[in-house]
Amino acid sequence: MSDDSLDTQGVTEHAGLGPVLFMLGEWVGRGVSHGEGVQGRLVVRQLMDGSWLEATETWNNEAGAEIHTDVSFYRFDSQNDGIEVIQLSEQAHRIIRTVELQPQGFRWITGPGSPQLRFWSTETGFRYAVTMPGEDAPVVEMAYERS
Repeated sequence: MSDDSLDTQGVTEHAGLGPVLFMLGEWVGRGVSHGEGVQGRLVVRQLMDGSWLEATETWNNEAGAEIHTDVSFYRFDSQNDGIEVIQLSEQAHRIIRTVELQPQGFRWITGPGSPQLRFWSTETGFRYAVTMPGEDAPVVEMAYERS
């Protein structure tokens, strides 16, 4: 691959991340996970040459104890002309999903038997919800505002 094609790929990948850049920054949030109140902290930053986004999320329970941490990496996949997310979480869990753009946000494309994860921007930040297969109400909902 020539330097020109690497530069072209870099420009394409930077532009392709545009729809998820609204998440850049430091965020604080409140929500519910499986019926329990949670507080969240989310830090989203660009890595390396800006072609990767790293999103580190930590949840604390109502008593203030840390109960969950995960790290997601977003990138534009120029070969498939779409955004991809790689999520790493505790107990060596890893998932790789394609991101589908939607009005005011996006969703992770998961199989019909998998949880559905949707993100959307709001006037003051953004929200996300996780819905289990066959259920109407989300099992996880978080609302983030800039910290």
